[in-house]
Amino acid sequence: MKKIYFLIFFCNILVFSTNSLFAQIPTNGLVAYFPFSGNANNQIGSGIISTVSSGGFPANTPPVLTTDRNAVANSAYDFVPNINSTSYIDLGQPSQFNFGTSSSFSIALWMKFVDYQVSATMIANNAWYLGIRNLGSQDHLNFVFGAASFNSDSLLHPGNWVHVASVYNYINHSIELYINGLLATGFSYNGGPIGPQGQDSLSTSTFTLNGTPTGTTQFGLRDVLTSTGFKGVLDEVLIYNRALTATEVAGIFTATSGPSGIKENSDNDYSIFPNPNNGIFQLKFDNIGLNDISKIEIYNTGGEKILQQEKSMLIDLSTASKGVYFLKIYNNKTFLTKKIIIQ
Repeated sequence: MKKIYFLIFFCNILVFSTNSLFAQIPTNGLVAYFPFSGNANNQIGSGIISTVSSGGFPANTPPVLTTDRNAVANSAYDFVPNINSTSYIDLGQPSQFNFGTSSSFSIALWMKFVDYQVSATMIANNAWYLGIRNLGSQDHLNFVFGAASFNSDSLLHPGNWVHVASVYNYINHSIELYINGLLATGFSYNGGPIGPQGQDSLSTSTFTLNGTPTGTTQFGLRDVLTSTGFKGVLDEVLIYNRALTATEVAGIFTATSGPSGIKENSDNDYSIFPNPNNGIFQLKFDNIGLNDISKIEIYNTGGEKILQQEKSMLIDLSTASKGVYFLKIYNNKTFLTKKIIIQ
């Protein structure tokens, strides 16, 4: 199960739990979260509909669920290499992704590519995209916004899981790239002369940037162009409508780097609803009775128990921070776990 921790901001001070040194994931400005746990759905808010597609080519295979970087089954999407390389996930045209020239935004995700890429798209629309650019037989992390194209000095290598992030800062008019939580120096290149290497960021003030996106946003492909198809696996995608700081990107990398040790199961003996919600959950038991329940526990994604209660059909987490938690129900035989989300 994916390991997620969330930031708590109070008086502009970042507060860490005294019981752990775990880094945390910021929720401020988080407009979309795709954990890819069993499906391609966004877990934050509404208005984003994911459609898994083969691009209309009958010989192709749509992206399929696969094991993630922690060997958890059905927890990442494999954009299967095929004849036309058009496996993708279409997100439509949600207003959350209308990042124009006057708005900052950030993207962070885990990926593993398995084949040589000339230009491989991880996520894109007609205004911007994050992907891989092959230059001189070497693969670089690449972020493009309009005519501004920034490429990492550091190289990416097939077959390895890597965490990448891109940050567009409207106030500073700059693009930053991160690899495994660290700021990556880079160079500009968009078909013309290659710019000088070693730049901490790319200034976009001299580039023409597209306005509000008019096309669909897609994972694994750009404008259904076969030359941009991504051959590999994507996981744990976070999208923000603001510029993340270097500390926040590092925190996301650390927080999502390893398994939490808590695994959700798909037992049908009970259900919990509404899920997600604002913290008040109702339990419904189908094949077991309330008298069979010995205790109920709630854990955060760091494995820390935040609530324990006896037999009850109501779970009150209204004072808990927004984020992902795990419900653990003990009966006289075993225990069941389920992921719950507080919005």
